[in-house]
Amino acid sequence: MYGEKCYNHSESHLAGFAHPWRETSESTEDTKKRKDMEFVHELLNTAKASKWDIVKASLAKQPDLVNMRPPERNFALIHFACFQICHDWVMWLVDEAGADPKLLTNDGKTPQDVLAEAMRTKPPDDLNAKMKDKNLVEWLNKRTKTGGGPASATSSPTSPADITGSAAGYGAGAALLPATGKVADGTGKPASSPRMDSEPRVGGTTMAVGRCLKSELNGDYVELKTTKMGYPVYLKLPTAIARDKYLLHYRVERGWTISKKMDDADGMAYLGPHVIGGDPSRKHYGENWKVLFGSGMASYYMDDRLMSVTARPDKGRPLPTLQAR
Repeated sequence: MYGEKCYNHSESHLAGFAHPWRETSESTEDTKKRKDMEFVHELLNTAKASKWDIVKASLAKQPDLVNMRPPERNFALIHFACFQICHDWVMWLVDEAGADPKLLTNDGKTPQDVLAEAMRTKPPDDLNAKMKDKNLVEWLNKRTKTGGGPASATSSPTSPADITGSAAGYGAGAALLPATGKVADGTGKPASSPRMDSEPRVGGTTMAVGRCLKSELNGDYVELKTTKMGYPVYLKLPTAIARDKYLLHYRVERGWTISKKMDDADGMAYLGPHVIGGDPSRKHYGENWKVLFGSGMASYYMDDRLMSVTARPDKGRPLPTLQAR
């Protein structure tokens, strides 16, 4: 056990290892550094055990520690996700939690190096898995070139930059909140969600939703310039019948999802995280969209066996005029 949870009280252990919390001389700053380090050790142990849902929930409490790697550890969170070839979690860590795609391991390897070595050790079983691995490699290469912070790891919190998250590629005091994608302004309060680019992508694709049990979800969803976790985002404009606009986007927990907002806790409908590739119009045999009915504690999802999503390339078609709200 690390830190205050240490249960070893033998004299040789207490003499050989520092236990500053047992002393009265520890400053407030030192206490915070120590507790941050204990938190990161537990977080990395959880990631090592592939319990990523728990990692996400824990990291929401201290999102600024996403890139911290204690000096005695080889991997940070991004390296564990790459080593385990967790496609969705690698994308979530970089795009939503603010993980640095250039962060080095203790022995000087990048996340790309760790991912390539893992894929050599555990090659894909079939063509679909091979394509999924290939897409992840290309996505990570692109993110490494276009985003992320410095190429060195944050080994220990020894400066304000290390604590606030600027070493992860953000300005001093900024920290990306993994659940919502909102950025804290340094006051401890989350800022408003970044404005979504609601312009349609030229030459993009329209996803036509039909035969849904909830008629307001039916209609054309236009591909936007905005992407999320490397996947396209589609928007359905309000109509005389359905006055709300809806987004079709990818989420780690539910796969392809239709919701009113990008960070809605529950979607109006979802397909599931095991969809084939990055195309919401494709699904495994036997997979069905689940549609939300009811409200509050009485809400539930029902299989919609007739609901369909059809991809339609928009080349040559006039683009609609979208107005951001």
